[in-house]
Amino acid sequence: MGIRLLNAGDPYYREQNLEFAYGKNLGRLEIGVRFDYMLIQTSGYLAIRLGSSGIGFRFLVSDKLITSWFMVLLVFGNADNTITEMRPQLLWNGSWL
Repeated sequence: MGIRLLNAGDPYYREQNLEFAYGKNLGRLEIGVRFDYMLIQTSGYLAIRLGSSGIGFRFLVSDKLITSWFMVLLVFGNADNTITEMRPQLLWNGSWL
């Protein structure tokens, strides 16, 4: 079981992340699930908020070989709703040409 907190960046780019994870060892098979929230803020753009969940499996084939599978599902987010960039030549003294 684990909790991860991340706060990185500077005034122009900042990334925050909160994640909860839980795993269970069942002998040769290990199963885990996680829930994640991410906030990305870039100067001049709208903030991007993403929430996801994931599930993973690890299987011990032999002492030297482990195979795994991990799947992430986006639960919510606004990454596709951000404002697109404008060309600089369309602005003059803060007003439209």
